[in-house]
Amino acid sequence: TLTDIQVLDESVGCDGAPTIPPLCKAGAAVPAAPTPAPVPDDPAASDELMVGDDVCITGYVMDNYCIYTTGNPGVLLDDQSVVTLENPELHSFYCLLDVGVCYNSGFQVLGEKNPDTGLHCPGFELDDTDAVLEVARALGKNGKCETCTGEEDSNPEYGYRATIKGKVKSLGDGSHSAAGPPTLTDIQVLDESVGCDGAPTIPPLCKAEPVAKDCSQEFCDNQLSPDYLLRYQINVPDDTTADVCDGCTISMELIYDGEAWVSVAFSTDGQMIGSEAVIGLPGDNKVEKYNLGGKSDSAVLPMSEINQTLSDTSIEVKDGQTIMKFTKIMKEAGEIEITPGDNTLLWAHGSSDVLGYHGFTSKSPFELNLSSGAGEEPANETPSNPAPTPDSDSAPVPETGPAKDCTKEFCDNQLSSGYLLRYQINVPDGTTVDVCDGCTISMELIYDGDAWVSVAFSTDGKMIGSEAVIGLPGDNKVEKYNLGGKSDSAVLPMSEINQTLSDTSIEVKDGQTIMKFTKIMKEAGEIGITPGDNTFLWAHGSSDVLGYHGFTSKSPFELNLSSGAGEEPANETPSNPAPNPDSDSAPVPETGPDKDCTKEFCDNQLSSGYLLRYQINVPDGTTVDVCDGCTISMELIYDGDAWVSVAFSTDGKMIGSEAVIGLPGDNKVEKYNLGGKSESVVLPMPESQQTLLDTSIEFNGEQTIMKFTKIMKEAGEIEISSADNTFLWAHGSNDVLGYHVSNRASVALNLSSGASETVAVPNKSAWLAHGIMAFFAWGVFVPFAVQSSLLRDLLPKGPLWYKLHRGFNSTAFAFFVVVFAIAVTFTSKEGATHFDNKHQKMGLAMFIMAAFQVSGGVFRPHVPEEGQEKSVVRKSWEVGHRVLGVTLLACGFWQMREGIALYAIKYSVSESGEGSLGIAYWVWIGIMTALIVLGGGYFKLKNTNAN
Repeated sequence: TLTDIQVLDESVGCDGAPTIPPLCKAGAAVPAAPTPAPVPDDPAASDELMVGDDVCITGYVMDNYCIYTTGNPGVLLDDQSVVTLENPELHSFYCLLDVGVCYNSGFQVLGEKNPDTGLHCPGFELDDTDAVLEVARALGKNGKCETCTGEEDSNPEYGYRATIKGKVKSLGDGSHSAAGPPTLTDIQVLDESVGCDGAPTIPPLCKAEPVAKDCSQEFCDNQLSPDYLLRYQINVPDDTTADVCDGCTISMELIYDGEAWVSVAFSTDGQMIGSEAVIGLPGDNKVEKYNLGGKSDSAVLPMSEINQTLSDTSIEVKDGQTIMKFTKIMKEAGEIEITPGDNTLLWAHGSSDVLGYHGFTSKSPFELNLSSGAGEEPANETPSNPAPTPDSDSAPVPETGPAKDCTKEFCDNQLSSGYLLRYQINVPDGTTVDVCDGCTISMELIYDGDAWVSVAFSTDGKMIGSEAVIGLPGDNKVEKYNLGGKSDSAVLPMSEINQTLSDTSIEVKDGQTIMKFTKIMKEAGEIGITPGDNTFLWAHGSSDVLGYHGFTSKSPFELNLSSGAGEEPANETPSNPAPNPDSDSAPVPETGPDKDCTKEFCDNQLSSGYLLRYQINVPDGTTVDVCDGCTISMELIYDGDAWVSVAFSTDGKMIGSEAVIGLPGDNKVEKYNLGGKSESVVLPMPESQQTLLDTSIEFNGEQTIMKFTKIMKEAGEIEISSADNTFLWAHGSNDVLGYHVSNRASVALNLSSGASETVAVPNKSAWLAHGIMAFFAWGVFVPFAVQSSLLRDLLPKGPLWYKLHRGFNSTAFAFFVVVFAIAVTFTSKEGATHFDNKHQKMGLAMFIMAAFQVSGGVFRPHVPEEGQEKSVVRKSWEVGHRVLGVTLLACGFWQMREGIALYAIKYSVSESGEGSLGIAYWVWIGIMTALIVLGGGYFKLKNTNAN
């Protein structure tokens, strides 16, 4: 770790050779770490790095979170399709410098990219985060990066590079973690153009050379995943060699951090189906060979007794780890051969000690050279965004195996990483699959968790109007439902006469919810299921009680039942679909029919990924109308990992409201006073007012869920009524409290009935008038005034140009006075601070300069009579008038674009809407500027030549 660091632009470079991080020259291979880059043949490069050595290196600066925490390999938090060490140039300044979880993890400067692996090696940890933040934020372009202050178009937004100078504080342990690289102290962070004086230091990990092992003499290790290790040794008999290996056996150990069944399989093509596995079941204390005939339990079968030739088998759970050991003959008749060279293997493990579905992320194929220990994923599995292929074992979902006859056997469709649909069409005698009169379909839904599960049949891929089969493990029920809306009250079981399902069951077994049923494919009055193409929807909950499924726990999909070919519908694929009132992802708030919210939880959909659930608790001795002593229990469910909040207001404005804010990073749910829009005035209430009950907040991997109970009438606080209330909601972009940007709104909510509507942010018309008048003043009248002066040769001779110049400027200033008055008046009305941000400060400065400019125009020195020379005062005034005019015009152009951005944030204008307006604005300003610069320059040159 480095201390006393300087964070400089990467162009600064190092004085001399950059320091080589120790881990870039470590002597042992680090599992899962990138292969080192080639090292130049330089005597200095072979010197061992020592504590206290001076280091200089120019490279990409990266946060440890995106290297080590987001996966193996790590991916960029803000673009998880990008492998961090492969393309650090795509890492945004926003992610690096604005997101607390990233910059709080510490920074390191990376070594160069290895041309063989295409990955940068870890370089040096930097022990002064503040120094990096200071220099990087000054360099980065202000915009998406909110803490960056660079205002030039040339300021970068992606790929921060710098030259780092410092001293080695510690050497690191060589691991693939933040503790692995050496740490620098006393650092200087310089511009990358500075560079190093001499050769830059090569990080030790960039010089790491795998230590060749003889895996016939000792156990070799292969890290299958962060929590799964394979160890093995080839046992070569005396009368053969490792190359020939007649009679060789292989001893293997699998060590998994957890208690679960474990497995390694031998394959010819990297696919599960057709492979042969050794599976260990700690619950049964068994280690056996299996044939993998399919992806369902029924197709994963132990080999016959005569093929159970493993020796030295054992499996145990010890110190929280499952450890399986066995020895296997490498060449066995009728089985897939294991060679001393290259092999294709697969690994998997379960979530319990009973054999079952392994989940989408708990398995993978890999290549392994048993003699050298060199391992990697198969070449066709490596792209970070692989194209979906029907036979790829790791292809994006939906996933199916080879084409099957789904009338003869169950076909599988992987709905999501932990959700599997299995089905078979039952064709009666006397018909065919094409006609399918009287056909039924048997379905199984298998979900990794304990929750309600559902599959729905649709005509258009939308929830509303579809018909579903829903299984509730808590009630042991599997029934048909009509989906009349998105609230609980609109999802209703069909009438008894329509409950025609057979062979229904639902159970939670080994951590999985399994629902089975058989349904008639053509039923009168219901959506038909065809043997060909169908549109289905899947969903599951977060508990076994029917409720909101979450934004990421559902999806429509297309499925051909005969072939098993499935895909998401084409109209669902845009990453940013346009809001549509009929769309399943349309903006809300949305509520169902009125409910008694004192008897059950009522739902209010705050936004597409944000749900409020609440119930009024009415004590004995009062009524909901009086509600003395009432409390309200609330749940906020957000699709993501972020701080969440609901606030209670008297006027729909943030300032002066009182909020309950949940911080999952700190595991805190507290009451806050909202004294303003900056973090410094959003303060927790005193301890005496922290009266919330039953508080909790958690991130379950998909959703942030905050729960609390609050007294509705508390002395000195805003009262919550059992009838109409004005609330505000907000959430952040990470779990550290900070600015919410446009992730907030006001909502009017009747707590008794559940009826709600969005509350418009106040004073919209006033601020719109402020912006329009400002545009006419500085985008139209002032440019016209300048053009009437510079392009006067196009006008009739005489004072017309001057009258136009004066008239346009006078009109612009009159508009500007009104614009300024609106801003001051409504800032006061909203209780906000005057002249607090850049836009407000610029407005004040422009108002003072404009008043001075107008006064100068009124009291200007007169033009001399014809034949007389201009006085010094007149010449000075003309220069000052022009300079101040150009300054005001430039400031006005910037000020108006900044105003568009502020309006978009205040009134939740979409990014596309703001972007379109911004383009139109700059086109207009470009035309005005071109007329002034090109036209004025032309006539100036023409008149000079004439004179």
